[in-house]
Amino acid sequence: MTDVHPDELDGEGEELPRMTLLDHLDELRRRLFSSVLAIFVAFIACWYFSPTIFHWLQQPILDVLPEGDQLAFTDLAGPFMLYIKVALLSALFVASPFLLLQVWLFLRPGLYQRERRLAVPFVVFTTLFFIAGGLFGYFVAFPMVVKFLLGVGEDFKQVVTIQA
Repeated sequence: MTDVHPDELDGEGEELPRMTLLDHLDELRRRLFSSVLAIFVAFIACWYFSPTIFHWLQQPILDVLPEGDQLAFTDLAGPFMLYIKVALLSALFVASPFLLLQVWLFLRPGLYQRERRLAVPFVVFTTLFFIAGGLFGYFVAFPMVVKFLLGVGEDFKQVVTIQA
């Protein structure tokens, strides 16, 4: 048996695999490249659907605007930049399972078996809470904030723009 420092063993005598600094950096480079590629592919797909996605996202605002009003833009590139932002944020959301997998694959070799077992409930509950938080934000918080902010300026002519 090789000489192993007691800090490198878990309670059951499991030894962690060893990697050099360059091995770690190479692994990190591969994971980052895969992640950027996944975001790019998702961005291309989301770019095609960005007008549809935006129409869905703007619905809580349109529900509180007076009948016949619509969102406006004040500069020529406004709609283009809006769709770029929508596509990028949607791509991050769509690619997030793959991105989290890359993080897991990078971290996994450095975890003991008992620590790996804790990952499954963590991922499941984190995913459920993330989705629940997004749904709460879209269906409850966002409409309330829009109503409040438009109500503050009720004495003025409102022009709600697409600029962030």
